[in-house]
Amino acid sequence: MSKFLPYALAAVPFLFNTGLQVSGISNATTTVVCWALAAIILVAATIHSTKEWHNSQRSAGAAGVQAWHILLGSLGGLWLFLTIAICAAGWMIWNQRGFTVGSSGIGVGAVQDEGPVQWYRNLLLEGGPPVGMNVFSLTFRGGNIAQKEVDLKSAYIVSAINGTKIPLEIIAQGEVVSLGQVQLIPPGAPIQLIAKFGPSDPRAPGKILGLDPKTFLETWRQFSLNVQDDTKSYRISFNEGDLAAFFPGMAGPHVTKKASATSQSENVINQNVTSHGQQGGVTAHSVNGTK
Repeated sequence: MSKFLPYALAAVPFLFNTGLQVSGISNATTTVVCWALAAIILVAATIHSTKEWHNSQRSAGAAGVQAWHILLGSLGGLWLFLTIAICAAGWMIWNQRGFTVGSSGIGVGAVQDEGPVQWYRNLLLEGGPPVGMNVFSLTFRGGNIAQKEVDLKSAYIVSAINGTKIPLEIIAQGEVVSLGQVQLIPPGAPIQLIAKFGPSDPRAPGKILGLDPKTFLETWRQFSLNVQDDTKSYRISFNEGDLAAFFPGMAGPHVTKKASATSQSENVINQNVTSHGQQGGVTAHSVNGTK
């Protein structure tokens, strides 16, 4: 174990940082797994080091590990765990990824609104690159924070790229149904709206085929959530930053390569050819024989 211990310890900062980067309800499983692995490595390293020290002390005729050592180590571990937990929670709240508690219960990244419905920015994605599948759906979370029932009249998302509009469904008693199939939403009740993507699966009625990640981002990298209840309308805009955790390297800011010298030369030649064709009264379509 001593041979692999340095490599395992080197992975701890990476695992902890990864957990912070994807923190939030939409990636809670990934966050917990990363932090749990980091904790297991630290605990295993501590136990191994303690055992080695104890054996060396006993070999030298010393007492080795005493009860007060274990107590002091436990207190130190508890202090370290609480410090990390408090710092992580503070970081999440500072970046609007933390938990917010209101009359509607626990939510995430709440959008400032007086109600009666409060919506949260963190999304749930079904499918996508993290699991190597098509994108099947997005889930939008909210809650009735008013002291009266709420009637949802309509809910849909609209692409800011090409105006594509998708009506949303709602989860009621564990089933995905249309808004018209639910009763008034009582005070304090959580709300989950579902947007489905892709055509229906002909082999499985009620299922969808989804969209491949690239096609999904071409239309839905920027969109807005639009909801109407019996008292007011809500409009919340989402962009690539809200989707970046689901599409690593595909959405949000990322490093790109410089254009090669060959590509730059080809672009200059194409521009010159287009300019010459336009000056001579010949268009690109007519050159290709298309009118």
